[in-house]
Amino acid sequence: MLTDLLPAGAPAQALILGLISAASLPFGALVALFWIPRPRVTAALMAFGGGALLAALTLDLVGEAMRKHDFYALALGCLLGCVAFVVLNQIVNKRGGFLRSFATTSEYLAKLKSAHVRSLAERLSSVPMFRVLPPDLIADLLPQVQERTYQPGTTIIRQGEPGDGLFVIERGEVDFIDERNGGRKMRTLYDHDVFGEMALLTGEPRSATAVAVKETSVWSIFKEQFDRLLHSRAARRRTDGRARPGCTQPPPASTPRWPRPRTRKSAKRPPGTRAPRSRSGSGSSSTGFPSLS
Repeated sequence: MLTDLLPAGAPAQALILGLISAASLPFGALVALFWIPRPRVTAALMAFGGGALLAALTLDLVGEAMRKHDFYALALGCLLGCVAFVVLNQIVNKRGGFLRSFATTSEYLAKLKSAHVRSLAERLSSVPMFRVLPPDLIADLLPQVQERTYQPGTTIIRQGEPGDGLFVIERGEVDFIDERNGGRKMRTLYDHDVFGEMALLTGEPRSATAVAVKETSVWSIFKEQFDRLLHSRAARRRTDGRARPGCTQPPPASTPRWPRPRTRKSAKRPPGTRAPRSRSGSGSSSTGFPSLS
């Protein structure tokens, strides 16, 4: 074994093993100056390192405990350690600790976005207008949602202005005021309430002024983005319809051609004879139709 090759004495062996372990980091950085491995090689090296670390922990810690027949103590310690890690990891991430590495940052932001999107989808499902929209259109619309925060006393929308979108209150409190009627308060909306549905469809002017009572966070869907999605969806459907096999466009209508009247061929007459007159006394045109005077 490796320990047989090391000098005698636990302190000396621990020092040498620690130096070997610590030298792996600068050694890897030195190698990277001259050779940058491909992604597959990097993944294989990371998997090898993770497996070696797991094997070392298993053999050195778990194996020793199993040799002493302390299975229940080992199992209890593993469970407590897992719970402590998960709880402390969440606490650290909520306080900005997720920035400690790229992997934890990506994972935390993905979970946060997924939770927001799922919550927003649940809120929009309560709006009758969104219940009739296709699921794929809703899926394309959710990434376009913008989050905004308003301080107390800030005007979110103003009465009479063109309606430019819909708002979903994530948290906070919003008063609606009728400025044309002496500033009378009409109603108050709270967490998870929705306003501006008709403005998203028609762009009609705002019927009231919305003011944040306290710090309020809202999700907003703007009419310009909503209309752009509808137009792109309609254009995509037209393109798919033309590209679908067996789907052909009808030929363009051509100008109808009326049949040309036949000309009446007169029989050959002997020389010195006249053409017979019609009974009505009127002449006949070369086309065979009666001539109009």
